[in-house]
Amino acid sequence: DSLGITKYQLNNSGYKIYTNLNVELQKSLYNNALNSSLRENDDVESVQIVADNENNAIVAYYSTLPYDVKRQAGSIMKPVAVYAPAIDMNIVSLSTPVIDEKIDYSGYSPSNFNDVYLGETTVRQAIQKSLNSVAVKTLSYVGLPKSAQYISNFGVNLEYFAQNYTLALGATTNGVSPIELCCAYTALANDGVYKANSFVKYVVSGVNKIYVGAQSQSHNVIKSSTASIITSALSDTVKDGTARTLSALPFEVAAKTGTAERADGKNSDAWCMSYNEAYT
Repeated sequence: DSLGITKYQLNNSGYKIYTNLNVELQKSLYNNALNSSLRENDDVESVQIVADNENNAIVAYYSTLPYDVKRQAGSIMKPVAVYAPAIDMNIVSLSTPVIDEKIDYSGYSPSNFNDVYLGETTVRQAIQKSLNSVAVKTLSYVGLPKSAQYISNFGVNLEYFAQNYTLALGATTNGVSPIELCCAYTALANDGVYKANSFVKYVVSGVNKIYVGAQSQSHNVIKSSTASIITSALSDTVKDGTARTLSALPFEVAAKTGTAERADGKNSDAWCMSYNEAYT
């Protein structure tokens, strides 16, 4: 598509395609996929992506699903759809007190995991513990149109956006792709600057480069200070929150987890987006 030719023409072009592949990281992802101890059964599908933050390059990718797969994102969307916009707009800070409680929004009443509510808490703790009630409440302060604008600036295509508060919990009309979310979180790692990640470094015909990857223009989605604040909260999520399994790593990492029920009602998707200074 980028070259304006068909797959048949590409296969017979003689072009050389240079990618951003990091062989060691690719081997690591592949070995993870083969490690049966990481899953309950062999029917588990997975997508794994590693992006180099500095170069906005996808350096490792392994998937048992189609490249363009889209799924409901669950709580992975909270930093992008709710908390980054709310902090960027100076609506809340991490220390803002908020009541975690059962509440009704015109017939929509979000539940926390296991119906546990903390009562008086803070935005930082709400992110750390992934409290659904507080996420929806905060989205109501931001407003749906403003949230959708931020999500779009993060590179996530909502297509036919359903204007309701389920967006705070990652519910979208047609789902989102893991690659889109990887790009969005790379922006958090890059001080709030978004640029689409690329698999391809460049394409050569003879001695001429006819295509260079990652040519999309970069733009600020959120202030650098907002990105630092979100990173601080997501680091706490690893230290003592929903992503604390990652606290065993020998380096600091910021992360967010999420789960989403599948349409068949029998299976669910588990997500984890994480980043440090070097990689997302």
